[in-house]
Amino acid sequence: MDDNTSELKASWQARQEAFGSTKRSVLSKNLPDFMNNSLHARHVQFVLDQLTEGSSNILDLGCGYGRISAEIKKAYPECTIQGVELCDEFAEQFRREIGACASGTIQNYQPTRKFDVILFITVLMYVEPGKVVENLDKYWRALNPGGRFICIESCGNMFVRLRASTNNEKLSPTGGGLVHYFGEGELAALLSNLTDSRVLRHKKFGIFPFANLPRLHDGFSVEKGSS
Repeated sequence: MDDNTSELKASWQARQEAFGSTKRSVLSKNLPDFMNNSLHARHVQFVLDQLTEGSSNILDLGCGYGRISAEIKKAYPECTIQGVELCDEFAEQFRREIGACASGTIQNYQPTRKFDVILFITVLMYVEPGKVVENLDKYWRALNPGGRFICIESCGNMFVRLRASTNNEKLSPTGGGLVHYFGEGELAALLSNLTDSRVLRHKKFGIFPFANLPRLHDGFSVEKGSS
């Protein structure tokens, strides 16, 4: 395990110890619960709306304790979900409640089969910018034709600028300087450049649901050609 991975794992272990398996532990530790609950509900609805009847094998990268996968299992109890998670406590809970879960980073995990859906929910932000394309390509190859990438990732927002201007440790993200925020259009371009890909949906997620401001996350659904 390299130094960056060790540092990131220690940060997530500490966050899990502080907040347990709650939305505050995997969404924003600074937002009140009702805001995290609202954001969670919108994430879940976006993911469920992008699943198809044939989505029986799902890979959840950076799955946490199963915040999203647990909701998918409620809606589609017959589906099989494989997780990948760095935090040991989250991974163990995922195994108890949802299904198999590999311990480690998405960079090190090597898929041994193909999936109908691959979820990237606030996980690409922890991949070194120079390795994002490499990892997207790896998982694109592990996606069945006609399958979908469903991505929700953090964008450079007012909170990022506030952190940079104040150096307030309480506002700093888990992982600190290892976190990469995607610029306007950056993630869309990366996903559009995947071979035979088609972006089906782009949704913006803000703290306040109707205005979607201030924006925290961008969501994308990307379909792989069936040829």
